[in-house]
Amino acid sequence: MKCFIIGKGIHKSICQIFDAIMDNQLKDDIKNEFKKYDTTPIGKPICISDNQSTNNILRNVYIMNLINNSYNLINNKEIYPLLEKNKKYYEKSQIKGAYY
Repeated sequence: MKCFIIGKGIHKSICQIFDAIMDNQLKDDIKNEFKKYDTTPIGKPICISDNQSTNNILRNVYIMNLINNSYNLINNKEIYPLLEKNKKYYEKSQIKGAYY
């Protein structure tokens, strides 16, 4: 799940970089090379053109990751005191109006 989320972020960055340096002719040339040598993709894209707000599967992956990480943090005896400490800091900041 974590790899999927990280991979999605990396994919966006790589596409932005390539879009800045590649014109349509170069993209077509690369596609033609793949066709010429009958190159098959190593992996199949998963939700590659969808964004997280419109893709139910991807949105659920993000939500499950958040729930899973939260559960693991709450049940970690070493981290739980730190969470409680941060919770108190947050509550104090709310009383002072730091986030309004």
